[in-house]
Amino acid sequence: MRLDPVPRRVLARLLVDADRVVPPDLLLADLGGQRATLLEVLADLRRLLAPVLAEEPDGFVLRPGDGLDSRLAEQLIATARAAGEPRAALAVFDDALARWRGASYAGFADTPWAGREAARLDELRRGAIDDRADTAQRLTRRRPEPLPLIGRHAELAVLRGMLDDAEAGRGRVVQVLAPAGAGKTRLGEELARLAVRRGFLALWARSGTGAGARELLAWRGLLATLRKIRPDADAQVPVAVPQPAELAGLLGSLARAEPLVLLFDDLQWLDRPSARLLRSVAGLLGAARVLIWVAGRDLTSAPDGPRIDLRPVGTDEVVAALGRLVPPRVARTIAERSGGSPFVINALVRARAGSSSVDDIPVGAEAVLTEMLGRLDADERSTVDVAAGLGRHLDPGVLAAVLGVPEQTVLATFARLVQDGILRRGVGGDRHSFVHDLIWETAYVSLGPAERAALHGRIADAMIPIATRDRTRVFDVAAHLARAGRAEEAAAWSRRAGNNPADALLGGAVGDDVSGG
Repeated sequence: MRLDPVPRRVLARLLVDADRVVPPDLLLADLGGQRATLLEVLADLRRLLAPVLAEEPDGFVLRPGDGLDSRLAEQLIATARAAGEPRAALAVFDDALARWRGASYAGFADTPWAGREAARLDELRRGAIDDRADTAQRLTRRRPEPLPLIGRHAELAVLRGMLDDAEAGRGRVVQVLAPAGAGKTRLGEELARLAVRRGFLALWARSGTGAGARELLAWRGLLATLRKIRPDADAQVPVAVPQPAELAGLLGSLARAEPLVLLFDDLQWLDRPSARLLRSVAGLLGAARVLIWVAGRDLTSAPDGPRIDLRPVGTDEVVAALGRLVPPRVARTIAERSGGSPFVINALVRARAGSSSVDDIPVGAEAVLTEMLGRLDADERSTVDVAAGLGRHLDPGVLAAVLGVPEQTVLATFARLVQDGILRRGVGGDRHSFVHDLIWETAYVSLGPAERAALHGRIADAMIPIATRDRTRVFDVAAHLARAGRAEEAAAWSRRAGNNPADALLGGAVGDDVSGG
């Protein structure tokens, strides 16, 4: 059933409050007070939807029962998660995910009445995608065991002291500076684990990379995670990112009941509005029970705070950490050839668990990454190449459109790439992403300039139908068009996003400098 924009808006408003009476004044306000139009639209909708749509003394109510796709999807997802047999669960997950035919409440997600429900449904879908990928893993290969933290005893002692200070109401910022592959994220994960064990709430704010990395992405992700894991605080947490004073007040209020650790990773990719907001919020929090952890290769945009410089890990630390995973001779060779980079060490251990040979262990990060990508089959490598054009946070729907395959095929490939150590599952409702910037950068650079430009053009073309339904993706299209060399189209799409046309060209340059520094 196709509806004109005005009836569609009224129906969407009623769907958001399904089974609850919506007063006519609210519907009238959504239409700018056009009473005659509202009465005509409601009469038409009642003819189309009777007896589902009914008039009550206090307003109008839509009672869709179990016929509402969002409700059926929720029921199917719950059934799939409870299923004991993986193949049966996959079929139910697929049925649930098929209920989405685009963005939730497309065209209305920025309204006060639809925004929260659209965000909830999008998080539900992303969670189902992640759970489906997990289920697929159970049918393919055994999930690899996480490797231990290597060294970092002195750094952890400093961080424990900062947790003590935050818990006592002496919140602060701590900076972690290190080159790519030095273990910044892994140290942050250990800090989060320690904090949670002590009763803190740990929230990650991850920056985007590549074309289309949107403004305030890190803060949007942090707030979405907070809404998901603390439903009791949902009414307090806005869908849109608030102003600094309001955001600092919200975090300070939450921290009075439960101390917080906010973890901002990959600060070198943090967009300027997110960085300004971070500095403002850090300054406003004062004595709140909040520890803010910021890590990156470049910390020029970071708020002030004591700094930890991560050094390469030593050979003895590597041997001690890997003692039960590989023979001591292999551990020593890995330590020497890795240059003390925890990322390279972990990649080598993954590839050589159970082997006692040292003859084929490559030297340095570039050789390790080339070997990792070289082990992928054709479907996996094609997926990685397109993913590299998208950036670190991956939309399986866009990948499927570019590759010309069903979305479930992409999700199955994602599951294998997680096993291969190329991708990681989304955290806190986040999308799948590359395990490390170094993998993304190596895959992206390996395409060559002409291939990259053509790839961005294909990604933009695949995103255009999505962006016509979902305004939040308009700037993504503009940025990919800019990277494809289609400057006039990029400027036009940037104007649709309400930006200066030059923003798309500037956004398109992000990620071209992937030297790995």
